Amino acid sequence: MYESQARRDTLDENARRLFDDTLFLHGRLQQSGAAGAAAFCESFRAFASGDMAKAFTLAEKSRSCYEEGVAALSEAEHDKWTGYYRGDCLTDIRLTEFCLTALVSYLRVLGDGPDFHTWERQFLIPATESSIMLLSCKQRALTNGDLAGRAYQRYYQPSV
Repeated sequence: MYESQARRDTLDENARRLFDDTLFLHGRLQQSGAAGAAAFCESFRAFASGDMAKAFTLAEKSRSCYEEGVAALSEAEHDKWTGYYRGDCLTDIRLTEFCLTALVSYLRVLGDGPDFHTWERQFLIPATESSIMLLSCKQRALTNGDLAGRAYQRYYQPSV
């Protein structure tokens, strides 16, 4: 992808638009789809081993990959092609993202419910503070995306 991006930058405006709407679009779709599928498989592995927080985090990562695919399709719609990908051209990217959104919510209910603050305490609040105050008195529960993003950092980018 990076090499093709460098070549793209050498093209004139019309050729760049054609490149973006064909080769680069399909590269983005392949990349985001493969990353989404891999994250989903890892999410299922975590779920099967009983690690609900990790399953939730990876399911959200998968969902965001498919969201990137939807964005790529939308960006290729312009001029006479406006609305061309509204049916996803047999890719079902929007349906996949929709299903993953439901899965992420379901995993959160299973693992973090019923109060929806357990994982915030686990991933975001220092241990010295977590037992002192009820989070529900202090703030609203995080959205799935915000919580998963912060948990992902904890799982995959530990502080040094």
